[in-house]
Amino acid sequence: TPTTTHPPVPTATPLPTDTPIPPTNTDTPVPPTNTPIPPDTDTPVPPPTDTPIPPPTDTPVAPTLTSSPTLPVGG
Repeated sequence: TPTTTHPPVPTATPLPTDTPIPPTNTDTPVPPTNTPIPPDTDTPVPPPTDTPIPPPTDTPVAPTLTSSPTLPVGG
């Protein structure tokens, strides 16, 4: 019986190797622009110098109701 010679099975052509697409958004690290704020050097506020208020000098008010001698005292 003649052996039917099968044609050679074509070897699968290798798929083209996917060249890796470089990512378009290459996140280049952005250097932080905010320069560190130096700590607030608390310049001590000088306490308010309470200048003592001098006590009001009571200048004796001259009595305005001077008893006029024209009115007879006791009527």
